Amino acid sequence: MHIGYKWGTSKQTYGGTRAGVPDAFLPVGADLTGNYNVNGPVGGGQGGCNYQTGNWVWGVEIDAGWADASGQANPTQEAINAGANPGRVFTTNERWLATARGRLGWAADKWLWYVTGGASWTGIDVNNDAIAVAANANRVPTRVNRNGWIVGVGTEYALLGGWSVKSEWLYANFGTMHYGDEPGIVNGCTAGCANADVKMHEYIWRVGMNYRFDWATFGKGKGPVVAKY
Repeated sequence: MHIGYKWGTSKQTYGGTRAGVPDAFLPVGADLTGNYNVNGPVGGGQGGCNYQTGNWVWGVEIDAGWADASGQANPTQEAINAGANPGRVFTTNERWLATARGRLGWAADKWLWYVTGGASWTGIDVNNDAIAVAANANRVPTRVNRNGWIVGVGTEYALLGGWSVKSEWLYANFGTMHYGDEPGIVNGCTAGCANADVKMHEYIWRVGMNYRFDWATFGKGKGPVVAKY
């Protein structure tokens, strides 16, 4: 199990009309917002395995859990000058986070220091809304499941009875995701609807606990024992 906090950065840029072509509003790729924070707690569980030779430790780890991170921004002055409602709010909300990573570490005197990296997945709700505009009444967020990459460093300390505690610092990048800016069927928007591209990356700090089995003895009447570190 683990718990922690993430500090993310998101940004929305103009993606042209739904038909995939530019229009008179803004050039494709122009900023709809500046960078804005997407911060909040994370938590979940993990599992994996390690193999130790001398002081070197190789391993793999997978984890999954919830995230409650959100952020928002108003349009840039350039977007307002081009016709965007200054009261429009652009949002990014992260709901869950999962990773699958390799680990390479150096162990000494019950401590393990390691580097880690691999793939990451997240579930994000992206949206923009202007409450003063009637056509926005039925707007719902676009739900995006996005994959990316993740790297980091960490340390783990072996306790008694097979337990260990760990702390790690990770960086995840999810690139650019795309969503359609359709307020809903109430305004009959089709190919002329605008689109937005959303970028997001984040830093994650987590602490957690592991229970470590020695698979050479587990199931042979000896029970789990403290693995080497």
